[in-house]
Amino acid sequence: MRYFFITVGVIIGLLLLDFLGNYYGLFTYGFFAPKMENVRRKTFENTQSYVQGKIQDLSNYKLQSDTTKDPDKKAAIRAVIRSQFANFDINQCPDGLKDFLQAQRGY
Repeated sequence: MRYFFITVGVIIGLLLLDFLGNYYGLFTYGFFAPKMENVRRKTFENTQSYVQGKIQDLSNYKLQSDTTKDPDKKAAIRAVIRSQFANFDINQCPDGLKDFLQAQRGY
């Protein structure tokens, strides 16, 4: 009978250790996961394909803005540019687009 209680105690202890280990893993994941995602996002935003895609989009918006006469369309294009390029590094743009982006964002 004594061995039975020892076995049950060991099993309960192992289950408790497993639970605590999972809880610790969840806690550390909750702490580190947002930081890892931020690093992953910053890395992605510095890739050549991302930067070239943003420059191409900005070039298309500039072309649309230059060719339209409708002030409502220009305002809509400006709103889209402000939204999509709010955190884009202006120093990665060519000179002509840099001036356009700065004028559209206002900074």
